[in-house]
Amino acid sequence: MKKVLLLAILLLNLLPVMKSGRLMLDTATLSAQNMGNESGSTIYHCTDEDGFEYTSPWPCEDDPCISPCPICDASMPCDELDAHMHVQHNENDNRKDPDEGDVGNQGGVIIGGGSSTGGGGSVVVGPPYGGGGSSSQTNIRTTTQIKNAAAKAVRSIPGTDAKCNKGVQAAFKNLYGTLPPGMNCLANEMVSYWAKNPSLWKEITLSEAQGYANNGYFVVAGYQNPGGHGHVVVIVPGKETYSTNWGEKVPCTMDTGYEKRNASQSFSYSFGADKKGKVKFYYYK
Repeated sequence: MKKVLLLAILLLNLLPVMKSGRLMLDTATLSAQNMGNESGSTIYHCTDEDGFEYTSPWPCEDDPCISPCPICDASMPCDELDAHMHVQHNENDNRKDPDEGDVGNQGGVIIGGGSSTGGGGSVVVGPPYGGGGSSSQTNIRTTTQIKNAAAKAVRSIPGTDAKCNKGVQAAFKNLYGTLPPGMNCLANEMVSYWAKNPSLWKEITLSEAQGYANNGYFVVAGYQNPGGHGHVVVIVPGKETYSTNWGEKVPCTMDTGYEKRNASQSFSYSFGADKKGKVKFYYYK
């Protein structure tokens, strides 16, 4: 009897205090919702293998690769994105953003399965509008790699401050490992750098931007503001949408500007129609 009583006292001393469904361990609180894939209220501050800091609802070591769909509002594990795109969006996609009309496809030649909107592991051959290019070009990436780089860049920039330049820089570094010195600057200066380096950056048009992105090129867009801060974004693989404000089809953008942390949204949400004719587009050769 004495042994049983001593064992009960020992267990009571070791047992953490239960309060409101949470285990109270000293000053640390662990919610049962934070286990597995369910997200609780705890926010973890993590650093990825490239040194980028980001916040996550999952423990850093268990942080999954999550990719946003470039067309709808869904997010899913990266290895499920291709299946989602094929089943939900390949042929009869009728979803529209609040400002958008009919959805249109962009061209591009892709070998090895997948689609122009995100087939993983595809080999992209050449730009969609003529010119050189081949599958051996070192700066071409798969559409999945570009979208993952954009999503990772967005995760690395917390808060809602205007940090569009940081987002473009992070996306570029995620794809290519290093950042050109000319891009280590603010938005206005970054657009100037692209314009002054045609050996690395080829200027294209608004109507060409989505096609180049869908063909594996790193495509950027930027507005130089003569009286203030400019704005820069990455054009990510996806489908063009018709913008009633712009009066034409516009591409998908990754945007980390003021109150924007979006891996893929309509270009019309990044630039108002008053910027028409003032936004410049380039792809990385």
